[in-house]
Amino acid sequence: MSENLPGIQETRELLKKKKVVIAGVGETEQGKIPDKSSFHFLSEASKLAIEDAGIEKEDVDGLVTAFSLVEHTFMHCTTFADYFGMNPRFFSSVAVGGATAVWMVAEAAMAIASGQSEVVLCVRGDNTLSGISSSGMLALIREMCHAEFEFPYGLTTPGGYALAAQRYLH
Repeated sequence: MSENLPGIQETRELLKKKKVVIAGVGETEQGKIPDKSSFHFLSEASKLAIEDAGIEKEDVDGLVTAFSLVEHTFMHCTTFADYFGMNPRFFSSVAVGGATAVWMVAEAAMAIASGQSEVVLCVRGDNTLSGISSSGMLALIREMCHAEFEFPYGLTTPGGYALAAQRYLH
């Protein structure tokens, strides 16, 4: 079915021409850390990933970020680039729910394959355990859902994930 989507074959051919790899990974401390912002976590993870890849920050000419759920920032990727002190040629901010991480990598691969960038940093960091309460997170999920389609039938987004988890466990 996906074979028939417009652009799929062209995208595959483009990606085959240029090898794309994940060269470095950076993981920050996790838990309730009330004194650190999402940009602090983004910066720390970025430094660790760049170091792990064995490159310099100046080698990075592309940036893909995921929006913060706690600190709402307009033009997230450009704001983080400024905060982190980088000036990439390619920018993108991604927010596609549970597929955000994989879509960030896909955008980076396409940017490299198309020649828009040579080295792309994909980074996601947030302070959801300290920066937002349980009731606040529930309100945020309610705000982001499609209430007219989900509420009448009782299957909200968290319920859908719970259903998938239950199926996996049994």
